[in-house]
Amino acid sequence: MTDDFLAKEQREDEAFLRNIGEAPEQEITGLVSASGAGGSSLGSGPWCLVFHLAAWRDAAGTLHQDTLRVEVPVSKEELSRQMAAIGKYSIVSLRTRVAEHPSGRTQAYGPALPTIGVRDDELSEIAAKLQEPVVINDPVLGEFTLDRSISWFSGEATWAGAPVELHLSAGEPAGAEACLEVARALWDAQPAWTARITDHAAAELLEIKNGSWLDEGESPITPEEFKERMVLESVTVEADGSFEFSYDDGDLFWGHAIDVGGSLTEGPTHAGISG
Repeated sequence: MTDDFLAKEQREDEAFLRNIGEAPEQEITGLVSASGAGGSSLGSGPWCLVFHLAAWRDAAGTLHQDTLRVEVPVSKEELSRQMAAIGKYSIVSLRTRVAEHPSGRTQAYGPALPTIGVRDDELSEIAAKLQEPVVINDPVLGEFTLDRSISWFSGEATWAGAPVELHLSAGEPAGAEACLEVARALWDAQPAWTARITDHAAAELLEIKNGSWLDEGESPITPEEFKERMVLESVTVEADGSFEFSYDDGDLFWGHAIDVGGSLTEGPTHAGISG
């Protein structure tokens, strides 16, 4: 499934690059989003500087407040310099081509590096607005603050007597409320969900631990020992009822995290190690 998704994404990117030359070049000015700048490479292709504009002005001066993805082909060395220079909520200008990507998003692509530190009063006002905190409160689970860089709300709640991070995978309050309904259902049945999730992790990963991740001289461990060493660190919930529990591995896998995902309707469905 993942391979199919990546192949589709690569085909769409290649189609976009074939057709972008038909779009006229234009000078645009934009406000870099909260995620700042990053980089990507399409297979063996060139490196690209990648950032998103939360709002932008086209060559005619029209202000757009839909997100624009910007890609600029660069060397790996130039990528590092540009990533360090382009800060979140900075205002930039660049000469580029803008077109619709086959995936449906609007995207800009061109070789010109951005000019950083451009003045634009209207974009500056939008930047100030976007940096105002967005906070929601739940009478049971507490306070959650929007992290715009990853489009979710984060807070701290208590699970089995210990504090854990709780993330609501939504970029606006209405979506966060749907996530909170999922979280409340989990929190209302903590002992049952703890047992289901840790049982699933042991069922999926204990054989891997005992087969490939034992320290020198370490004896194979039992399911109960495996579960006792797991320490819950965070829970992420989606509005559709899905969730992911992330655990400190207690050095079961030499410091990697243990992640268990599933949904309210299906229960735990998969487990793995990450980090």
